[in-house]
Amino acid sequence: MFKARAFSVTALPGFAAVAMLTFILLYLPIITLVIFSFNAGESVSQWQGFSLHWYGVAWENEQVRKAAMNTLLIAGLAALFSTIVATMAALGTTR
Repeated sequence: MFKARAFSVTALPGFAAVAMLTFILLYLPIITLVIFSFNAGESVSQWQGFSLHWYGVAWENEQVRKAAMNTLLIAGLAALFSTIVATMAALGTTR
């Protein structure tokens, strides 16, 4: 009789514009932060050239270095564990 169509949010008018605006508003502050993290000056309000100086200063702090190493260890273990579990799940569902 009457065939129901599936609803698709991507078919709504203006979806692409709203999606792009959302991504820009979400990622622009992150991109700005990353760019200004390489600023040579002491003030974040003025760009004074490219430098890795502040990364060196941060790395000299033992707490920062320890936190970074712990983060990398946890990220590596999480990636390894999730890969093992996903591989087992994929093998289990295909057999």
